[in-house]
Amino acid sequence: MTLLLESSVMMSLHKIGEEDLTRIKIPENPNQRLKVDVVNNRFIETDVSRNLTNDIKGIFGEAWPRWHKLPKPTKNLLWERFKMRYRWDDLMDMQMRKVWNENASSRFREMIYRAKRNALENASEELGREPRTLDMIGRGPDWMHTHIWDELVEKHWSGENYKGKCKIAQKNRMTEKAGCITKHTSGSISQGAHRMRMEKELGREVSELELFHRTHRRNQGIGDFVDNKSKKVNEDYIAKIGGSNESTEHSFDMQSWSDVTGGPSKGRIYGFGRSQSSDRFSRISVTSTPREYEERYNELTKVMDEKYNELSMKMQEELLTREVESKKMLEQALEESQKREEDARKREEDARRREEDAQRRAVELEEMVRKLIQEVGYTNRRFAGGSGPNEQQDFGAKR
Repeated sequence: MTLLLESSVMMSLHKIGEEDLTRIKIPENPNQRLKVDVVNNRFIETDVSRNLTNDIKGIFGEAWPRWHKLPKPTKNLLWERFKMRYRWDDLMDMQMRKVWNENASSRFREMIYRAKRNALENASEELGREPRTLDMIGRGPDWMHTHIWDELVEKHWSGENYKGKCKIAQKNRMTEKAGCITKHTSGSISQGAHRMRMEKELGREVSELELFHRTHRRNQGIGDFVDNKSKKVNEDYIAKIGGSNESTEHSFDMQSWSDVTGGPSKGRIYGFGRSQSSDRFSRISVTSTPREYEERYNELTKVMDEKYNELSMKMQEELLTREVESKKMLEQALEESQKREEDARKREEDARRREEDAQRRAVELEEMVRKLIQEVGYTNRRFAGGSGPNEQQDFGAKR
């Protein structure tokens, strides 16, 4: 079953993703592979996510409604293709596999969402009414076979259970804080990628507030805010720190931002998503001040350094001990081997001497018998050189 599935996946890669395979060359030399950088489990380079999306489209051979429904062999093939194209320095393969899986799941979810949105828009234009779920049949994307798309529509997206989940999710999105849906200008580009672009453009590090303006104001961060929520948060934050709207160069006050935004929600902080500042928010309590947080951070860093040095010394001692023990065991093994060789040599020498003694005694015995025969005058046909009567004498007869 696994072999058949892998064969089907490879055929899909060749048939559906043929254009992508020829457009994106995979270097044979590992050193020529593109280096990828990761910030908070997100790829910085936008081409990585784009190529990952194309790879998933290229193997879409069954009706998979969600990423976790893909069989393990299919995911393994996608992962191997990713490893053939990219390299990384800071993460082990196991860690990168987790990052890759999280991003692949996100790409999968987004590509399905866009395909459904386009299908509903096309159905609305063609039918002239509010489209229903089943109206998406026959209006799938060009990267997916028609029968697979239709199966997804009929078996997965038309059920009452799925529709109920969609309504709940839509209701949750419509009841965000500040009474509006959260908006931004980031698109599909991660916060980390925006930060790197800004720092490269400005030639310096950028603050969290500058990043917030770039991703929540039009015209590259200098125009109007995209919604009332982002505008209000910005104004409240500026007022709380006692600055002005131009105070983006001041050090960012994480606690003040947490106060005006209501703190982390579902592991995220408003305005930064999964950025580094979001992670820092999740580690502090609402009663902590920046100075206290910095002191705790420095203290933890010191403790970690001490633990690291202690562990490093312990490992060095263990390695040295193991090296001494290994050397001792090797010397003992060599000594035992030499002893066994010496014992074997002695046994061979003893055996040789015993054999020589036996041969010597046999010669002496033969010579002694010959002399004895000569003395008694007995002709022994066995010993032709013996002297005596020509006929055999009966030593038991009377003379």
